[in-house]
Amino acid sequence: MAEASQTSSAKTVLGRILVPLLAIVTALVVSSLAMLLSGTNPIQAYLALGEGAFGSETAIVETLIKSAPFVLAGLVLGLLQYFYPSSRLLILLVAAWLLVTITAWHGSELVYRYGLGVMSMPKPEGTDHAHDQGNEHAPSASPHPVDTPHKN
Repeated sequence: MAEASQTSSAKTVLGRILVPLLAIVTALVVSSLAMLLSGTNPIQAYLALGEGAFGSETAIVETLIKSAPFVLAGLVLGLLQYFYPSSRLLILLVAAWLLVTITAWHGSELVYRYGLGVMSMPKPEGTDHAHDQGNEHAPSASPHPVDTPHKN
């Protein structure tokens, strides 16, 4: 009897490790196939992803800053699941609210820092337009280009 419980606990531990690993491998394979179909080298794409996320101290800090809301959202959902295991509707509503809030925060930051809302506007017609649309919103030496005074 003791051997049967040890075997089932070993299977449970193996399942808890193997299932997430298989999910990661499956995600990598499926995304690699999508990249190959679009004509992109998946190895170069994954290397660029790693370089962008962990290539310098600044990149690591930015990665941690960007992932903090998702970690906190996961913590909140885990605590809700622990304390209120039968209220799935509440958990789904909180999850939806967190995802909308996080998305809105990231979107507003992109508009503030890089002017993406302005850059996506259609180009004006006519030849007497004085500047190239979007160039004034290119990243500059200042971390907040909006705060830099404009020269008239």
